[in-house]
Amino acid sequence: MAEIKYGLVEGMGRGREHRCATGQSFYRRGGKFVYLSDGYVTLCASDAGIVQGWLETPKDTAGQSYYETDDTIKEKLFVIYADDDNVFEIPNGGASTCTATDVGKSALIRDASGVQGALTCNTAASSCLNIVDVNTTNNTFLVKVIAANRQTI
Repeated sequence: MAEIKYGLVEGMGRGREHRCATGQSFYRRGGKFVYLSDGYVTLCASDAGIVQGWLETPKDTAGQSYYETDDTIKEKLFVIYADDDNVFEIPNGGASTCTATDVGKSALIRDASGVQGALTCNTAASSCLNIVDVNTTNNTFLVKVIAANRQTI
């Protein structure tokens, strides 16, 4: 079985390079939604209220299932903006499998042991993602970042 590549699935994918905070771990089997903090790209945690975009990471760190940024050098990495036309595929971060009834629901970013996923929620106030489609075979969501939760630069 082939491994799923999470990330941009629809849209132009415009973005730019940003300096990344040191010591960040971006797992291959998870999402890579990020925000800017003090001018540096940082992985969104479970309580994320804003999203700047999706980080495109280089190959995994040798012998690992994730890419880790340097502990001292703030390297530049490409971030795809969370524009209106961009749709991203991200794993389901919940215990149950995704279904067609999830389309149109709000979701929040959930970080479970460093692996970022989307978790459906009932209150739009606690979410920053909107589910636009599901992939029931691979248990993934296709999401857009809610306009009010986009970090603009």
